[in-house]
Amino acid sequence: MISEYDAFGPWVYEIDDVHPLPKLFVPYIHPDPDRSIMVKVPRQIDRQDAEPGMDLYDYIIAVSKNNLTIYGRTEGSQVVKVISVKYEDVVALTIKNVLLSSEVTIMLLSGETIVVPFNRISFDVMQKVIFAIRNNAAKHPVEFPDPVDKITVDQLQDTTFVNMFNEFSAQAENARIGMHQNYILMPPVYIPASVCYYSTDELEVVEKPVDYDPTTNKYGYKITYVALQNLENIEVVESRKYDRLYNVIFNLRGGKQNFSINVS
Repeated sequence: MISEYDAFGPWVYEIDDVHPLPKLFVPYIHPDPDRSIMVKVPRQIDRQDAEPGMDLYDYIIAVSKNNLTIYGRTEGSQVVKVISVKYEDVVALTIKNVLLSSEVTIMLLSGETIVVPFNRISFDVMQKVIFAIRNNAAKHPVEFPDPVDKITVDQLQDTTFVNMFNEFSAQAENARIGMHQNYILMPPVYIPASVCYYSTDELEVVEKPVDYDPTTNKYGYKITYVALQNLENIEVVESRKYDRLYNVIFNLRGGKQNFSINVS
């Protein structure tokens, strides 16, 4: 077992015998045989600012068969906020990376969102969390129309998009590409490239770059996952600011959540 202080750094750890629960969260969390993965997410502070005895983890994310639970540290107290979510109340999941700054966003039927920031170095671990949530959430086949002009993987010019489609295809039944938009440069506006993949029961939307800063060439990408039964409709609206630019709005079940991409 490694002590909380000795193990602390930017890493998200899966809870196990080597990396146990942080002491702050121990009274709140009990054994669960149906739990598929549980991770601890560190505070956003430098290692040099950590001290022995400090509470060094902000979140515990526990994914079980019937529900998702997020335990959050409350600044300045020993109180832990507990949010338990039924999978039927999750309408979309987003994971975003911008250099070393990353975050997972859980969009809920109620209109609320839960955002968990983490360091990009632990992207693979957080992808396992996302996969576990997607795997536990009930997904039902939905008829989704094929695009008029079929898009093949060979038409994806970005290697990232190709690799992500291959990963999606390995997990999904009858994976297809629904839309592809190349990167648009209209200074001072930078419209990210985007691509939509879908299967019989899930939609994945990827945007790259996001949060682009032309002065530093800092950018990242974002992936949004939606079970098709949670997609209420798709609207295409003309941009009020730019000619020949459209806003594609994905409205989600319940009418309180949506996300969008720009296309030409």
